[in-house]
Amino acid sequence: MRSIETIAVACVAFALSPSLSARAGAVPVVIETDTYGGHTYYLLSPSTWLEAEDAAVGLGGHLVTIEDASENAWLAARFAVHQNVWIGFSDAAVEGTFTWASGAPFAYQNWAPGEPNDGMYNGCQQPCLSEDYGVMYQNYSPSLFGTWNDLGNDYAINGVVETVPEPSSLALLGLGAATLIRRRRRASVGAGYTAGPCDRNQPRTGPA
Repeated sequence: MRSIETIAVACVAFALSPSLSARAGAVPVVIETDTYGGHTYYLLSPSTWLEAEDAAVGLGGHLVTIEDASENAWLAARFAVHQNVWIGFSDAAVEGTFTWASGAPFAYQNWAPGEPNDGMYNGCQQPCLSEDYGVMYQNYSPSLFGTWNDLGNDYAINGVVETVPEPSSLALLGLGAATLIRRRRRASVGAGYTAGPCDRNQPRTGPA
């Protein structure tokens, strides 16, 4: 019974908070930045989910993909203590099939009790749009903090963007390092490298 009451309080908070009213055409801007696991995360000013995802693409990423419980806990503690935040999943393409905007597999999940429900409450569809977009709950209660809900695109809340290093850049960096090492080894041999008696790579000095 307590879990139902807790969810009801969260839903009322969503409905009554003036900061969550949609603002058509809002252009979100970066208000905080942090790093975790080699990735960069940006907290955006309030907007709809679609506007936040557009901004994320402009920053070179997407709304955040959450791959495990550790990342979820870090994101909640870092960005969602005092506010709900958009995260990067949606079932707008196919109802009931959630996918990450980044294209990553939708493996780890952390739904709030009774979610996702596409706006259904006590068996009735809410009189607004269907709920297709991912949100992480703020600290309404210990049982809800950091859990996920599906929400309509008619809210303006903060979004969390994730950017990752470009694989091509990392590959080029590794290739450059390997090339440099090979050149240094060749230079060492050409400068008078003396092989030890057990060195299998020593140059032949006698007849073949």
